[in-house]
Amino acid sequence: MDTSSRSNLKTLEKKLSALVAHRDFHATRVKDAEARLPVVEEQLRHHEQARDLLLKIGTLYRKVSVDRINALVTMGLRSVFNRNYQYHLAAEEKRGQVEMSQSVRIGGLELDPQSSMGGGIVDVVSFCLRVVVWSMMKSRTQPVMVLDEPFRCVSSGHVDAAAALLKKISLKMGIQFVVVTHNPALANAADKTFEVLFKDGESTVRAIQ
Repeated sequence: MDTSSRSNLKTLEKKLSALVAHRDFHATRVKDAEARLPVVEEQLRHHEQARDLLLKIGTLYRKVSVDRINALVTMGLRSVFNRNYQYHLAAEEKRGQVEMSQSVRIGGLELDPQSSMGGGIVDVVSFCLRVVVWSMMKSRTQPVMVLDEPFRCVSSGHVDAAAALLKKISLKMGIQFVVVTHNPALANAADKTFEVLFKDGESTVRAIQ
């Protein structure tokens, strides 16, 4: 065998040795992976169980939250209008997102309060929703809410009931309401009333009660 052939043979032997070492290395990794496979499968099973549990908890929390909202808004509507209204907020999961819809039920009818009912209904629903959303916040602001004509569309025959609702929620939930209004019936129901007069470019504030 000449010198060139010996050199080529040695080169091939080195390449073969490198390939064998590479094969052995990966064979060892495959064995290690196969040994860890039961552990990984067990971890995956635990993760899937945890995911399912979190989904159930989320669904339950959402249901509890929705039930709480429905109860408070229903109470508000019945208190103000003295009719058997039933507020219904529904949460439905579509394409991985939660979609909300609302309605007010009376008798056999189910109506959209924004498009099919009067402004007074919308005023009361909006007020109650604001209160209940605040009450469910993890980091609440101070229990003071400033309301600008909260019941502007409520008819005069129901304003006294709306004022009573304000007082009831204030006492029950410990919220102080600061109400800006031109409605005497609503102003007279307040614990303290201040009148703001604007004349000649100046505002004057005086306590009424």
